[in-house]
Amino acid sequence: ERLVHARAGRFLRALHDLPFRSADEMPLSTAYTMRMDAWLDRAADCMSAAAILWVRSRALEAREFISAQQRRPCHRDFSPRNWLVEAAHPYSPPGIIDFEHSRPDLLVLDFYRLWSEVWPGRPDLRRAFLEGYGRELTAGEEETLERHSPFIALTTVVWSIEHDDREFELRGWDELRRLGMPE
Repeated sequence: ERLVHARAGRFLRALHDLPFRSADEMPLSTAYTMRMDAWLDRAADCMSAAAILWVRSRALEAREFISAQQRRPCHRDFSPRNWLVEAAHPYSPPGIIDFEHSRPDLLVLDFYRLWSEVWPGRPDLRRAFLEGYGRELTAGEEETLERHSPFIALTTVVWSIEHDDREFELRGWDELRRLGMPE
């Protein structure tokens, strides 16, 4: 399992390091704010106003770090559920699937699912993944994940409700509660 995580880390680093020049003239922090506002509007029917304000304030705290970043090629749903490992060849690199949401974005977002769902209970997998990635997360990246995670959990809840995916919705609610969402 650690070897799979290390190899997935190498894959993600190679993706993030692809030569890339963004043709998008909109600064990443502006795009981020627009994306956040659109999702928060969509959340109005399923979440309290207090919870939405809390998510917004936490997400805005991440903007300073985001404004200093450039877009990089990103998977945007990078987690073990999107890694294929062949049982007969467990030492081969995992096949990566589900690129439907891939686009240039803030590279730290590719760590979110691991950071929030896998690494809290498995520091060994975090070490293996980051060894494969070739570096630790910076303090700014860790802070951004911490501040941005309520927003990602909110998008999980909203998307799940819109797509009638109750199991995924519950994961979003659990994450929001874990992060301290006001009731």
